[in-house]
Amino acid sequence: MTKWYGLFLGFLFMFISCASGVKINTKHVHIDMVKCDDWVKLINENKVGELIIKNETPVKLYYDKWLQPFIEVQLLNEGIENTFYFMVDTGAQGSIITRSALKKMGDPNKSDYLFMNEYQYAPSLKGASYGYYFERLETENFFVEDILLQEMPVDELYNSLDGYPIDGILGMSVLSQKIFMINNEKEEFCFLDKIQDIENYKTIKFSKNKYNQYRLNTKMKINKIKLKTDLDTGAYVTYINGNALKKVLAKNDFIVDEVNKYGYQRHCVLDNIIFADQKFSNIHVQSSKPSIFDKSNTIGNEILLNYNLVVDYKNGIGFFTHNTREIKHLKANYLINPNGPVIGFSLNITKYPIEVIGVQVVNGGQVVPEISPGDKLNTINGIPANKFDWNNWKYINDAEIEFWNETQMYTVHCKRQYLFPDDM
Repeated sequence: MTKWYGLFLGFLFMFISCASGVKINTKHVHIDMVKCDDWVKLINENKVGELIIKNETPVKLYYDKWLQPFIEVQLLNEGIENTFYFMVDTGAQGSIITRSALKKMGDPNKSDYLFMNEYQYAPSLKGASYGYYFERLETENFFVEDILLQEMPVDELYNSLDGYPIDGILGMSVLSQKIFMINNEKEEFCFLDKIQDIENYKTIKFSKNKYNQYRLNTKMKINKIKLKTDLDTGAYVTYINGNALKKVLAKNDFIVDEVNKYGYQRHCVLDNIIFADQKFSNIHVQSSKPSIFDKSNTIGNEILLNYNLVVDYKNGIGFFTHNTREIKHLKANYLINPNGPVIGFSLNITKYPIEVIGVQVVNGGQVVPEISPGDKLNTINGIPANKFDWNNWKYINDAEIEFWNETQMYTVHCKRQYLFPDDM
């Protein structure tokens, strides 16, 4: 692949990583010339561990700050046992463990398998990480013998609403082996030997062609246009690829773009989304610049939390029932920046000169129209950039900021603000 494409993906990742749960499709990227292994191949060859159901006692579901579900597990290896919290992620083909959790497990059996760091949770697309085998991962409901977990080079994925660190992911390498239930109303998860009586359900069929192995690929409608999409419990937001989004956008949809030199990350609030016989409005959707390489669409937990679901991956079918739980709706402004209002542009503060790496655009109008990606920051309220305490940057709400580029030096009055209306 060309250097330009690698740079594009790097910048795209930088913007996506600020948002929740969105994963980047890197299957077209050859990273550092490392031959990387394929989770699909390993699952098909039964090299990821065997799931055994102990009983049908559900385990408690917790939720992180992005309302993604996780469960408590015990991980055992050579006499060492630790309690961890693993996300239940239908959008991940593999299963992972964080670097800090791995260190607590002594010396697990390092496999020969290398995997690309293709998850949003990793700090960089660069490089690859090994898989490790553990004797057993266990809960009250099930256990997995000789489970394969990919190391993720971060200490924790997120903190939960209750303060627990999230230490790993149970992906489709485990979830695909048996029927599983996610009951968001009762906050319960379990594997089942067979499907029990379900009332008032909507049947969802999943595509099982070679391009959708170990993904829950189905259909939804936006403004009467059908889209193929994957169900992703590991993300709050719904993601629509740039080409598809152009087809489904309505004239009055609210759009915020974070634009850099190579493309943009788009945030929208859409109405008229139909999934499993329910119509949804005011749904936050993320997208990016149209690309021939990006064909993925996902349904996130902003929609999925409205259901209790039973999924039988092997038979390509799911049963969805509407629950009566009051769903917490994360505001669009929070999803752009959980720390508060934004100032209209983003900076790379890791090296001097400080450079503008992105600008924010609302419904086609740039928030600070004078600034362009690549411009350099000179002073903030008269303080030179190299003497400014960048720990205080997030507290700067109103400032005179001086920038320069190859042709001019200019000063702009900048003020932090929310980009979406309060009711979105």
